[in-house]
Amino acid sequence: MSDLWHGQSSPEFEVQTILGTASLALRTLGIADSDARAQALWMDRHTAQAA
Repeated sequence: MSDLWHGQSSPEFEVQTILGTASLALRTLGIADSDARAQALWMDRHTAQAA
């Protein structure tokens, strides 16, 4: 999982599982456009980690 998070590995199934889980969580919290927000969070994971 660490390799996936750090971008050293990106198997499509695992990435889609993470995106789907994040999207469901965001939707449960009432966040609009949860699929796009989950994708944005995934793409920004290194930026957020550095802060």
